[in-house]
Amino acid sequence: MPTIFAQATRLKLRYKSQIGNLTTEDLWDLPLQRTTGISLDSVAIEIYEELEKAGKKSFVSKNKTNDILELKMDIIKYIINIKLKEKEDATKALENKERKELLMDVIAEKEIDELKNKSVKDLKKEIKSL
Repeated sequence: MPTIFAQATRLKLRYKSQIGNLTTEDLWDLPLQRTTGISLDSVAIEIYEELEKAGKKSFVSKNKTNDILELKMDIIKYIINIKLKEKEDATKALENKERKELLMDVIAEKEIDELKNKSVKDLKKEIKSL
């Protein structure tokens, strides 16, 4: 069974947008959402509305238009899910980086406190050993 992306390339799928037709590859470059202009969300809404207009779904008789629209919807939902996961991963990585920096700052402060609590004699010995 071919993948949805193999089907998309064989069918040379194009997606309607405000700036003209887009290829499947173009979808990867779109932002998830945007208040003005084109986004994955706006393209998905356009496909969804076309599916709604296409009418009833039949599990017995084939409707090529519906099949293509459903393939387009599957592709855009897949890309949206990947981009949402990437966004979530990037947010988590940033949170982890910030937490690590905070912990390193606290460790540095504690090391300074430890040095302050050493006697002058111990500090001079350590300086000599360097």
